Amino acid sequence: MLIFIQLIAGVVSNEKVITQQVALQMASLSLVGTDSSPAFLEFISLPHSTSRITIDRAVKWTFNEDIVLSISPLEFYTSAEKASFHSLRIQGNFYYKNQPQWMLWWQENYWQQPVDWSDNSISTCGGISMLGGYGKFAGGEVQKTFVELPQHSKVRIVANYHFIDGWGGETGFLRASIGRMDGMEYVWTEKYDYSKVKNGISVCGSRYPEGKLTSVIDVSFPHTKDTIKLGFGSTLDNDPLENSFGISNLQIYLI
Repeated sequence: MLIFIQLIAGVVSNEKVITQQVALQMASLSLVGTDSSPAFLEFISLPHSTSRITIDRAVKWTFNEDIVLSISPLEFYTSAEKASFHSLRIQGNFYYKNQPQWMLWWQENYWQQPVDWSDNSISTCGGISMLGGYGKFAGGEVQKTFVELPQHSKVRIVANYHFIDGWGGETGFLRASIGRMDGMEYVWTEKYDYSKVKNGISVCGSRYPEGKLTSVIDVSFPHTKDTIKLGFGSTLDNDPLENSFGISNLQIYLI
């Protein structure tokens, strides 16, 4: 196979070398470019295949002028249909087919005591560890402010909301500080009435069955600030030993 190896490093060299060697060994190779003429290493396999590695503000690998891989301090991009990594740590944005992907920034599971909530009480219901829960949270709202969010344009909140015991049509909700002057706005609500559930199972708490033990919250909205306050609550007005709510598996994603 006839292989052309073209080495171009700015104005240092623009010669084309033709060789039939299968392997080319070098102790080192330096490519020097400029802002107007980036350094690149090009492999040409006759008659129609060209692969190029360009070193500029990013390292780019192109095949027949299509970008296969691009790596910079702020971005990793690949057009490959499949990619396999032994391990991968990403700090910054991740795109798939030019679409930014949600990045998990924060997660709380409540297996241990949390911090910085207006009420850090935890409990278990069945096999679920949760913030609040039976005898802990009823009416009102529990809040926490998350700080030092990295640069982003959207936020996605995922969590499990747990309806425990004798709800009679009241509403559970999630609010976020996305209103005017960082005011709290409703981003999720859901009603529950235990009396409309047949053959329910009492998982925890008092005598009432949990007909809707877990409801999944999954909401997203535009957001650019480096802080966000979340508030989980309900319109319950009874004793938390009669009806209550809890939160588990809180996740905050950013784009």
